Amino acid sequence: MSEGLFFKAIPNGPVALTTPIIEAILDLVRRGELKQGDKLPPQDVLAAQLKVSRTSLREALKELSYRGVVRCVHGRGTFVSERLTSNREIIEAREIIEPGAAILATERLLPEDCDELQRLVEAMESRVAILDFYGFSVLDMEFHMRINAFARNQALVFMMQTLQDVMLVQQLYVQKLPGAIRRAYDFHKKILACMKARDAEGAGRAMKEHLKDVADASNQDTLFAEDNGREARER
Repeated sequence: MSEGLFFKAIPNGPVALTTPIIEAILDLVRRGELKQGDKLPPQDVLAAQLKVSRTSLREALKELSYRGVVRCVHGRGTFVSERLTSNREIIEAREIIEPGAAILATERLLPEDCDELQRLVEAMESRVAILDFYGFSVLDMEFHMRINAFARNQALVFMMQTLQDVMLVQQLYVQKLPGAIRRAYDFHKKILACMKARDAEGAGRAMKEHLKDVADASNQDTLFAEDNGREARER
């Protein structure tokens, strides 16, 4: 574990406590303050630093273990995993899967599917107005997962479920970059408009444009750029 590493207290709020705990740990990993293989502080120490209960902390660590971010070794402690999925890898996987899923979903769309996507987009708009990054990211994730489900292909569903957790973590960060939340909302409206018009190729193109914007925003951010640079050196 890095010397002098100190976890900031989690502020109280309506969001479930496990979510900000997960975000706090993931942010330290992404920034390189917690490196692969590092040992986290003992749970009582970590809970005190974050000012959360040990029960909430245990649930957060359980979720991070499920995602493959940390590994818990009985009698030794909790360690950052040696191999983590990078932001660039997540974006590349989405660029391969999601445009095709949007095309299939448009071709197989039912009227009630459009209604569900419309409700999600309308809910996103209210989150943009107040810059509710977490609320928007949850709706953003649901929008993408519903499109994938409407493709009505179980193999695609399985692949996207594998990506779901790391996607939400990525979205929570990207939405906070300058202008990103508004652009994401506009892209979702564009994708939905193409789907409503039964323009399958247009929906696929709009999804590609959306994911390119996510990639461009990530690459312009210093921390993401450093992450991508480390990947390039490792290859």
